[in-house]
Amino acid sequence: MTRRVRTPLAGVLAAALLLSSQTPAAAQLDARHEPVVTGPLIAAGEGKKCRATKYEVEGDVVARAKVCLFLYSFDPEMEDDDARDYGVMWAQSNVDTSDGWCAFTVHTEIYIPTDMPVHNRVPRAQKIAKRKKVTWKMTVDANGHAAENGTVKKSLTLYRRELTRSRRADGSYENRDVVRLTWRGETAQKLGFVSGLEVSWPSDGGAPEEVPFRVEYPIRQC
Repeated sequence: MTRRVRTPLAGVLAAALLLSSQTPAAAQLDARHEPVVTGPLIAAGEGKKCRATKYEVEGDVVARAKVCLFLYSFDPEMEDDDARDYGVMWAQSNVDTSDGWCAFTVHTEIYIPTDMPVHNRVPRAQKIAKRKKVTWKMTVDANGHAAENGTVKKSLTLYRRELTRSRRADGSYENRDVVRLTWRGETAQKLGFVSGLEVSWPSDGGAPEEVPFRVEYPIRQC
């Protein structure tokens, strides 16, 4: 009988071809390592928060996960929008299963205020035909108001089948929308993901102090 386990990993600030054992694993990102940042982007608040968890079945660890959220503010002196300030929320996650267990769905979620616009996001929804090394890069231009653009990028190994994106109201947090990156496939290989958002808020209101986030990863025997 196939055994399924579902576990959330939450914090506050806040794909997949099943490869044979003879196939060497590709290098994967480490969620704790900062992305490459250029231009007028400044680490906001603590800059980074990370969480880690493990899941045990009958005393054996069958899955581990890490998730980090990096926050950056766009220097307001480098953009000409008097009404709004801009920044980046950049989440990185890993899911790593033990022998005999596979991940088949991974959700990386960021909970943002309902009235907060998202001006840019990476990656886009897409089909993934095969395992490949990719570099996700976001160009941050303060919604067209920047005198100089910033960039955030990170390389990772992506496994087949698909990535999807969504934004919807969510009852977990009042006046919040969940912005979700979902990977669907099946693999026992170590998975890595990034989900980047360029967002903005009223200049006289300040950036949100808390942004909940989490990664969910159902697993099963394979």
